[in-house]
Amino acid sequence: MSCRTFQHQFSSPLGATFSLLATVPAESHADRATPISLVISAGPPSQPQPLTAYVYAIAARDGRVLSTVLLDTPDDAIRETATRLCKLCTSKLHRPCYLSFASAGGAAAGASLDTEALLICKQTLGFVADLGA
Repeated sequence: MSCRTFQHQFSSPLGATFSLLATVPAESHADRATPISLVISAGPPSQPQPLTAYVYAIAARDGRVLSTVLLDTPDDAIRETATRLCKLCTSKLHRPCYLSFASAGGAAAGASLDTEALLICKQTLGFVADLGA
């Protein structure tokens, strides 16, 4: 199974920069068990950030989306945003999803993420859906 990796950057109206790295199957008709891998970094790619959350989500046979946090963080805003986005990607794209979130953390990052969570979800889902995953 071959995969393609794409990078995308976007900024919020509040001035924060986010980087998205998406790895998707090369063929859109590939086996639906092949997962999508997403890495979201709060900051430009030239500025490395520590991994703060890692989430996996998969669709159950009854249609529900189940998720588990593989690497937890004490910051609730980061955990909830990562989990919500991972479940949304699994639901919309009908594929399992791994989502990593990298951020310097801290109270300022959590407060900023609360206001920008919708933008992150919208940008990520739109970008990955346009790739034909």
